[in-house]
Amino acid sequence: MTPARTIKAHEVAQRLGCTETTFRSKRRKLEAEHGFPPKLPGCNGWSLPAVERWIATNGNTYLPGSPEDVAGGTDPHFIEIISDAADRLASEFGRSAA
Repeated sequence: MTPARTIKAHEVAQRLGCTETTFRSKRRKLEAEHGFPPKLPGCNGWSLPAVERWIATNGNTYLPGSPEDVAGGTDPHFIEIISDAADRLASEFGRSAA
């Protein structure tokens, strides 16, 4: 299993083109109102792919929109694995967006 690629607050701020202080003061509003990805559970950082996706979609979403958006494409076996994993995460952490 590949370790998660995470980034710290100062790296997120750099990607957003603001100071770390500004990012930290606006982070909760970005999450609540603009779909910015939350910190990873148990980590002191954010998922680099999720942050990059959020930026690339102009704040639209950090979650894949369709099976074609993620590695594996429309392979039915891949979609089944991802769906099962999402269900387990939602069950364990209580988040439907898992």
